[in-house]
Amino acid sequence: MVPVCGTVDLDFGDRCIDTKFSSHANCDDQPSGYTEVRVILALSDFQAVFRLANAKFSMLTNETMKILTVVLSLLISITTSFSQKPPDEPFVLENYYKARWGYADEFIALYKKNHYPLLKKAIEKGDILSIKVEKPRLHDSEETRWDFRVTLVFKNAQAAYDPNLTEPFKKSLYPDLEKLKKDEQHRFEILLAHWDVAVTTEELDK
Repeated sequence: MVPVCGTVDLDFGDRCIDTKFSSHANCDDQPSGYTEVRVILALSDFQAVFRLANAKFSMLTNETMKILTVVLSLLISITTSFSQKPPDEPFVLENYYKARWGYADEFIALYKKNHYPLLKKAIEKGDILSIKVEKPRLHDSEETRWDFRVTLVFKNAQAAYDPNLTEPFKKSLYPDLEKLKKDEQHRFEILLAHWDVAVTTEELDK
Protein backbone atom coordinates (compact mmCIF):
# COMPACT_ATOMS: atom_id res chain seq x y z
CA MET A 1 0.00 0.00 0.00
CA VAL A 2 1.22 3.51 -0.83
CA PRO A 3 2.25 5.38 2.35
CA VAL A 4 -0.14 8.21 3.22
CA CYS A 5 0.62 11.42 5.06
CA GLY A 6 -1.41 14.59 5.35
CA THR A 7 -3.65 16.88 7.36
CA VAL A 8 -7.24 16.64 8.59
CA ASP A 9 -9.06 19.96 9.01
CA LEU A 10 -12.07 20.08 11.32
CA ASP A 11 -14.00 22.93 9.73
CA PHE A 12 -16.58 24.48 12.06
CA GLY A 13 -17.34 27.60 10.07
CA ASP A 14 -15.83 30.21 12.38
CA ARG A 15 -12.75 28.24 13.27
CA CYS A 16 -10.70 25.34 12.02
CA ILE A 17 -8.78 22.72 13.98
CA ASP A 18 -6.19 20.73 12.06
CA THR A 19 -4.20 17.65 12.89
CA LYS A 20 -1.55 15.71 10.99
CA PHE A 21 -1.87 12.00 10.32
CA SER A 22 0.24 9.26 8.80
CA SER A 23 -0.43 5.65 7.91
CA HIS A 24 3.17 4.54 8.36
CA ALA A 25 5.48 7.16 9.86
CA ASN A 26 5.79 10.58 11.37
CA CYS A 27 4.48 13.25 9.00
CA ASP A 28 7.39 15.52 9.84
CA ASP A 29 9.84 12.90 8.61
CA GLN A 30 8.08 11.43 5.59
CA PRO A 31 10.18 9.43 3.13
CA SER A 32 10.17 9.94 -0.61
CA GLY A 33 7.19 8.46 -2.45
CA TYR A 34 4.66 9.50 0.15
CA THR A 35 1.25 10.56 -1.08
CA GLU A 36 0.13 13.75 0.64
CA VAL A 37 -3.60 14.24 1.24
CA ARG A 38 -5.48 17.15 2.75
CA VAL A 39 -8.97 16.49 4.05
CA ILE A 40 -11.62 18.87 5.33
CA LEU A 41 -14.21 17.52 7.73
CA ALA A 42 -17.21 19.75 8.33
CA LEU A 43 -19.44 19.09 11.33
CA SER A 44 -23.00 20.42 11.47
CA ASP A 45 -25.70 19.53 13.99
CA PHE A 46 -23.76 16.40 14.98
CA GLN A 47 -23.96 15.03 11.45
CA ALA A 48 -20.60 14.44 9.79
CA VAL A 49 -20.33 15.78 6.26
CA PHE A 50 -17.25 14.52 4.46
CA ARG A 51 -15.61 16.72 1.88
CA LEU A 52 -12.27 15.87 0.28
CA ALA A 53 -10.61 19.08 -0.86
CA ASN A 54 -7.25 20.50 -1.88
CA ALA A 55 -5.97 16.99 -2.61
CA LYS A 56 -2.29 17.04 -3.43
CA PHE A 57 -1.04 13.73 -4.79
CA SER A 58 2.64 13.19 -5.44
CA MET A 59 1.64 10.32 -7.71
CA LEU A 60 -1.67 8.98 -9.01
CA THR A 61 -1.97 5.19 -9.01
CA ASN A 62 -4.60 2.49 -8.60
CA GLU A 63 -3.89 2.65 -4.87
CA THR A 64 -6.02 5.81 -4.54
CA MET A 65 -9.03 3.97 -3.11
CA LYS A 66 -6.84 2.34 -0.48
CA ILE A 67 -5.51 5.77 0.45
CA LEU A 68 -9.02 7.18 0.84
CA THR A 69 -9.98 4.16 2.95
CA VAL A 70 -7.23 5.01 5.44
CA VAL A 71 -8.31 8.66 5.53
CA LEU A 72 -12.02 7.94 5.92
CA SER A 73 -11.33 5.42 8.68
CA LEU A 74 -9.58 8.19 10.59
CA LEU A 75 -12.49 10.58 10.01
CA ILE A 76 -15.04 8.03 11.18
CA SER A 77 -13.12 7.55 14.44
CA ILE A 78 -13.13 11.32 14.99
CA THR A 79 -16.83 11.82 14.31
CA THR A 80 -17.84 8.86 16.45
CA SER A 81 -16.72 10.76 19.56
CA PHE A 82 -18.98 13.67 18.58
CA SER A 83 -22.01 11.56 17.72
CA GLN A 84 -21.85 9.71 21.04
CA LYS A 85 -21.95 12.92 23.09
CA PRO A 86 -25.49 13.79 24.28
CA PRO A 87 -26.67 17.07 22.67
CA ASP A 88 -27.22 18.86 25.99
CA GLU A 89 -24.04 17.75 27.74
CA PRO A 90 -21.71 20.68 28.57
CA PHE A 91 -18.89 21.01 26.07
CA VAL A 92 -15.49 22.36 27.15
CA LEU A 93 -13.19 24.14 24.71
CA GLU A 94 -9.73 25.44 25.60
CA ASN A 95 -8.48 28.33 23.43
CA TYR A 96 -4.71 28.88 23.47
CA TYR A 97 -3.13 32.16 22.37
CA LYS A 98 0.57 32.72 21.73
CA ALA A 99 1.39 36.40 21.21
CA ARG A 100 4.48 38.00 19.77
CA TRP A 101 7.08 38.89 22.37
CA GLY A 102 6.08 42.10 24.15
CA TYR A 103 2.49 42.12 22.81
CA ALA A 104 0.71 39.88 25.32
CA ASP A 105 -0.67 42.83 27.31
CA GLU A 106 -2.02 44.51 24.18
CA PHE A 107 -3.63 41.26 23.07
CA ILE A 108 -5.50 40.66 26.33
CA ALA A 109 -6.57 44.31 26.47
CA LEU A 110 -8.17 43.98 23.04
CA TYR A 111 -9.70 40.65 24.05
CA LYS A 112 -11.33 42.24 27.10
CA LYS A 113 -12.50 45.24 25.07
CA ASN A 114 -13.87 43.61 21.93
CA HIS A 115 -14.46 39.90 22.51
CA TYR A 116 -15.21 39.30 26.18
CA PRO A 117 -18.37 41.51 26.16
CA LEU A 118 -19.76 39.35 23.34
CA LEU A 119 -19.04 36.19 25.30
CA LYS A 120 -20.80 37.65 28.35
CA LYS A 121 -23.89 38.18 26.21
CA ALA A 122 -23.73 34.52 25.24
CA ILE A 123 -23.61 33.69 28.96
CA GLU A 124 -26.73 35.77 29.55
CA LYS A 125 -28.46 33.87 26.76
CA GLY A 126 -27.37 30.55 28.26
CA ASP A 127 -25.21 29.32 25.37
CA ILE A 128 -22.02 29.65 27.45
CA LEU A 129 -21.97 28.44 31.05
CA SER A 130 -18.61 29.83 32.18
CA ILE A 131 -15.42 31.55 31.03
CA LYS A 132 -11.99 31.32 32.65
CA VAL A 133 -8.76 32.98 31.49
CA GLU A 134 -5.39 31.74 32.72
CA LYS A 135 -1.77 32.58 32.00
CA PRO A 136 1.50 30.84 32.95
CA ARG A 137 3.35 32.01 36.04
CA LEU A 138 6.73 31.49 34.34
CA HIS A 139 7.97 31.56 30.74
CA ASP A 140 8.31 28.30 28.86
CA SER A 141 10.46 27.51 25.83
CA GLU A 142 9.52 29.21 22.56
CA GLU A 143 8.32 25.93 21.03
CA THR A 144 5.83 25.13 23.79
CA ARG A 145 4.95 28.51 25.30
CA TRP A 146 1.52 30.13 25.26
CA ASP A 147 0.40 33.40 26.82
CA PHE A 148 -3.28 32.86 27.57
CA ARG A 149 -5.62 29.90 27.91
CA VAL A 150 -9.32 30.68 27.74
CA THR A 151 -11.53 27.83 28.94
CA LEU A 152 -15.09 28.10 27.69
CA VAL A 153 -17.82 25.79 28.93
CA PHE A 154 -20.70 25.74 26.45
CA LYS A 155 -24.15 24.30 27.08
CA ASN A 156 -23.47 21.75 24.33
CA ALA A 157 -21.22 21.07 21.34
CA GLN A 158 -23.65 22.68 18.92
CA ALA A 159 -23.33 26.00 20.76
CA ALA A 160 -19.54 25.66 20.85
CA TYR A 161 -19.33 25.47 17.08
CA ASP A 162 -22.15 27.84 16.21
CA PRO A 163 -20.61 30.40 13.80
CA ASN A 164 -23.31 32.94 14.76
CA LEU A 165 -22.95 32.54 18.53
CA THR A 166 -22.06 36.20 19.17
CA GLU A 167 -23.14 37.76 15.87
CA PRO A 168 -26.55 39.04 17.13
CA PHE A 169 -24.87 41.12 19.86
CA LYS A 170 -22.24 42.95 17.80
CA LYS A 171 -24.35 45.84 16.52
CA SER A 172 -25.74 46.76 19.95
CA LEU A 173 -22.35 46.56 21.68
CA TYR A 174 -20.25 48.02 18.86
CA PRO A 175 -22.19 50.47 16.64
CA ASP A 176 -19.05 51.05 14.57
CA LEU A 177 -18.71 47.55 13.14
CA GLU A 178 -15.93 48.57 10.77
CA LYS A 179 -13.77 49.68 13.71
CA LEU A 180 -14.56 46.43 15.52
CA LYS A 181 -13.48 44.48 12.45
CA LYS A 182 -10.17 46.36 12.25
CA ASP A 183 -9.51 45.99 15.98
CA GLU A 184 -10.18 42.25 15.83
CA GLN A 185 -7.94 41.91 12.81
CA HIS A 186 -5.16 43.65 14.72
CA ARG A 187 -5.76 41.39 17.73
CA PHE A 188 -5.02 38.35 15.60
CA GLU A 189 -2.10 40.04 13.86
CA ILE A 190 -0.46 40.19 17.29
CA LEU A 191 -0.57 36.40 17.54
CA LEU A 192 2.11 33.98 16.50
CA ALA A 193 -0.22 31.02 17.01
CA HIS A 194 -3.73 30.15 18.13
CA TRP A 195 -5.25 26.70 18.63
CA ASP A 196 -8.34 25.15 20.20
CA VAL A 197 -8.56 21.92 22.19
CA ALA A 198 -11.87 20.24 22.97
CA VAL A 199 -11.50 18.43 26.30
CA THR A 200 -13.53 16.01 28.33
CA THR A 201 -13.33 14.71 31.90
CA GLU A 202 -11.83 11.31 32.67
CA GLU A 203 -13.65 9.55 35.50
CA LEU A 204 -11.00 7.93 37.69
CA ASP A 205 -13.42 5.82 39.75
CA LYS A 206 -15.01 4.08 36.77
